[in-house]
Amino acid sequence: MARVVVTGAGGFLGRGVCRRLAGSGWEVVALDRSADVTDRAALVGRVSAADAVVHLAFPTRGKARRDRPFETLQEVLEGTSNVLQLAVGCGAVHVVIASSGKVYGPPRRLPISEDHPVAPETQLGALKRLAESVLHDGALAVGGAPTIGVTALRIFNVYGPGQREGFVVPRLVASLRGGGPLRLGELDHRRDYIHLEDTCAAFGTALDHPASAGTLRVLNVGSGRTASVRELVERLGRLAGVTPEVVQDPTRRRPDEAPEECADVTRLRALGWAPRVDLAEGLAALWEGRALVP
Repeated sequence: MARVVVTGAGGFLGRGVCRRLAGSGWEVVALDRSADVTDRAALVGRVSAADAVVHLAFPTRGKARRDRPFETLQEVLEGTSNVLQLAVGCGAVHVVIASSGKVYGPPRRLPISEDHPVAPETQLGALKRLAESVLHDGALAVGGAPTIGVTALRIFNVYGPGQREGFVVPRLVASLRGGGPLRLGELDHRRDYIHLEDTCAAFGTALDHPASAGTLRVLNVGSGRTASVRELVERLGRLAGVTPEVVQDPTRRRPDEAPEECADVTRLRALGWAPRVDLAEGLAALWEGRALVP
């Protein structure tokens, strides 16, 4: 049985990825806390042997990242470097990192393919791009011929059960359950929403088709379709049986955000993956507390 180490295994994405990989026959070594990866002494040597590493540990709370920019930068650099050392030490030949569609910056064309220029204008995009580079450049710098391939899954707007309310879909669900007006910023910017189950399946596909040693392979993860926050509100309102009251709050607007972001997922489809959960089904399952069968 092939063994995979998963960092950040206790998070929203980590729990789903571990469940998916274990169900697909992988032996999963779960490193639960994001802080684990910043402690080199505790991390390196923790796993004696593995075939691959999935790196999900990342400082995901946006406000904390903005309030502590230098500490966050250090955490990303040290954590990613330590994960590379872990991969080298346990003999892994493939590392898959959870990156973000934000690395592209404002789209010059839609949908956004993997050969789109990389010019992040958000802190999240810049940090994710940095982590990609640390893994790839570090793997090339290891003595001798390269032995590790790196896959960066550039995930667009993932949503699903267990996600924190700091993200738009769970915030809308919680607000509708609580009653009262929805305080929102920009309503008409369009995003590519991809369900957690489809996102987790993408990690399985990437691991089943590893990147060649010494290469950085980039794969977009999205649905290939977009929806606005206004449309999310309308869909969830219908599920709740109400007409939501929306109050636009200018302080919630983000001037650095593009009007539309949509992923071209042709490369990932070529490996046999396809999004299975459309937005209507995903939102309905989330509202009803119903699990989706992988």
